[in-house]
Amino acid sequence: MNELADLHEAIERLYTTFAGYPLRHPVIGCTCCVSRADQERIASKVLRHLDGYDLERFTWKAMSTWGDEDDFKHFLPRILELVSDAQERRDLPYLFVIFGKLGYCKEWTEQEREAVTNYLLALWRWILAGHPEREEDSLLASEYLEATLYGIDDLAPFLNAWRDMCMPSSLRQLAEVISNHAWDSRLAKSSQVQAWLREDATGQMLEEGFYTYMDEAWAVELAQAVEVWEWLS
Repeated sequence: MNELADLHEAIERLYTTFAGYPLRHPVIGCTCCVSRADQERIASKVLRHLDGYDLERFTWKAMSTWGDEDDFKHFLPRILELVSDAQERRDLPYLFVIFGKLGYCKEWTEQEREAVTNYLLALWRWILAGHPEREEDSLLASEYLEATLYGIDDLAPFLNAWRDMCMPSSLRQLAEVISNHAWDSRLAKSSQVQAWLREDATGQMLEEGFYTYMDEAWAVELAQAVEVWEWLS
């Protein structure tokens, strides 16, 4: 499976799905919160050329004091595309803010909901395909999963995908979550995540991973995670 190719395909599907929402310039907003310069910035380029700096303020204010659902859906494909770019993501609001905005939208067509879910899953698989020692500003599974909780009610598809992707990178991501984040973060408040982490199959996934890759220097990460899992489960 080529996770990056799947992610690019999911991004293109977003653009196609939300193409029916045109830019309405100026986007109606609170004049105390949104300046003329803000309005001009989001209309200064075609959608696919807007960068994180251009969209940072709109993303913060979207559907609270700037624009409605239709305006947000116009920019949504580009915002989500920028989330997958480490450098551009630095200029956007926190990931939990972006995903939380998805919950602001009350009206989704089935096609729109599927396109967003497809993208989120494609991005998730791409994250799992990398390990925690990737380049600076890369997304970790722990960070992504915590942010997803703000906008997605059912994480089963994400957890199932994790179980299916039993490769070195996804195992190391799981070990990192169990050892450092699962028990004292927002993940600790998710009964669904906690139940999945405590399943025997999760412990078995780590243990089998350790025996498969025990000759690798990073196998100690899996061994330590198994010990934490056994103690907490």
